Amino acid sequence: MGRLYFLLIIMCLCAMTFSGCTKDAIISPIALSSSNSINVTISSNQTYQLHLSGYAAVNIFKQASHYRASETVLNASNGSFTYIYLPITGFKGTEKVVLAGTNLVRVPNKNINYPGTNNSANSYSTSYTTINITVAN
Repeated sequence: MGRLYFLLIIMCLCAMTFSGCTKDAIISPIALSSSNSINVTISSNQTYQLHLSGYAAVNIFKQASHYRASETVLNASNGSFTYIYLPITGFKGTEKVVLAGTNLVRVPNKNINYPGTNNSANSYSTSYTTINITVAN
């Protein structure tokens, strides 16, 4: 229960932080996969957003180096995640970000025979997506 309240507080803070943003944004929807690589070019004052769905958690595995914002945000209304990147002022160059998407996977387990269970064990599956960001004029 405490974790739920923590997530709600984080989402509210993120919503307040980004609700007033009027900068141009590039928004891309995608599902993470183990061999996914994305190349994107933005201007130095532009925000890049990548919408991710179908995952229990999305974390930054390798962080960008030159950012004002580089984070994943949970959308409470539909359970999807958004990765947000905004370069630091004056930065021009390339960035590399790696996202890790994790899902809970039920694995059949014949050794579990408890009444009322579905005879399965929990396992986790993680896939990675690399985002290559070119920040230009």
